Amino acid sequence: RLEDVTDLTKATLFFTAKGKIGNEKLAIILKDKYNISNANRDDAIITPPLSSNKWQTFKIDLENTNLPLNKSKVTQIRFDASVSLTENKPDDIIYIKNITIEEN
Repeated sequence: RLEDVTDLTKATLFFTAKGKIGNEKLAIILKDKYNISNANRDDAIITPPLSSNKWQTFKIDLENTNLPLNKSKVTQIRFDASVSLTENKPDDIIYIKNITIEEN
């Protein structure tokens, strides 16, 4: 959860991730102050399959990503590994580090 309503219209999200076994996927979900999010399979930002033996760095250009929410009023960014969004197995484990947001 973000401390305050945040304008991400010209922002890039960076993070590093890996899976415990490999082939896991991660969904990035944003929610705005009107409680609108991209938390369904058609709108979620989903990573390619993760490696288990090396960290992968991801760069998500939010400015050029079409999302069904108000990117100028974001209140939450969530990393989701749920079966319904990513087709992961229920006991899959994903490690995430180095999460940053930079203005474009």
